[in-house]
Amino acid sequence: MNGEAAISAAAQPTSPQVSAPQLAASGGLGVDWGTLGIVLLGVAVLMVLIRLVGLWAERAHVPAKPAAPKSPAGGASPVAAGASSGEFEPELIAVLTAAATTVLGRGVRLLGVREVAAANTRDQQAWSREGRREIYISHRIR
Repeated sequence: MNGEAAISAAAQPTSPQVSAPQLAASGGLGVDWGTLGIVLLGVAVLMVLIRLVGLWAERAHVPAKPAAPKSPAGGASPVAAGASSGEFEPELIAVLTAAATTVLGRGVRLLGVREVAAANTRDQQAWSREGRREIYISHRIR
């Protein structure tokens, strides 16, 4: 039995017992503070460089001037007297005109554009409830 005890004791490495003050005095858990400082300094320099490149790119960017809206064939404006030009952007009017032309399959002229009030909140709540219900159903354990 003595031989077995000697083998099992030799197979298990022993770790030296270090107290907390000794650990703190030795510099922690083997951390090389010099290397850590260099790495942190490198990360800080990299962050500053990224910010400087972003500022440079922001100043170098020249916004493109919007093109003047083209009037459709025949010289007629797509916006009639019913819609004031100050209410909506010309791009929106052009998109609405193109969408109506595409759907109807013939040339159209918008007589007026107005904003529609938001949908009924009760309808919106119904859709929200239905969405939550679908999510809850999908999470059931089967």
